[in-house]
Amino acid sequence: MPSSRDIEAALRRIGFEIDPRRGKGSHKMAFFRREGKVVIAFPFPDAGELTPGTLASIRRNLKLTSVEFGSVLRKDLSASEYQQLLAKRLTLD
Repeated sequence: MPSSRDIEAALRRIGFEIDPRRGKGSHKMAFFRREGKVVIAFPFPDAGELTPGTLASIRRNLKLTSVEFGSVLRKDLSASEYQQLLAKRLTLD
C-alpha cells in the first residue's frame, strides 16, 4: 500500500499544493488551482500506510479512474496530462 509520503509526492508531481497547517490533527490539505482558483481541495492523512478506503477517497477527489490513479502513483501520468483529464471532467460536471 502507498504511504502518505507516496501520495504527497504523487500529488505534488501532478500540480497540487500541499499545506500541512490547514489540515486538522494528523491531516494535510491538498489544493489544485486552475486559473488562480482552487478547483479541488481535500484533506489526507499524514501517517504511514494508507488503507484501501482512504486511497479510494483520494482517487475520487482527484476525479480519476482506478487505472489513472495507478498511473499517477507509478509516475506514468504527467502534470499536463492530469490537467487535460481534469479539464474534461470538470466541464462534464
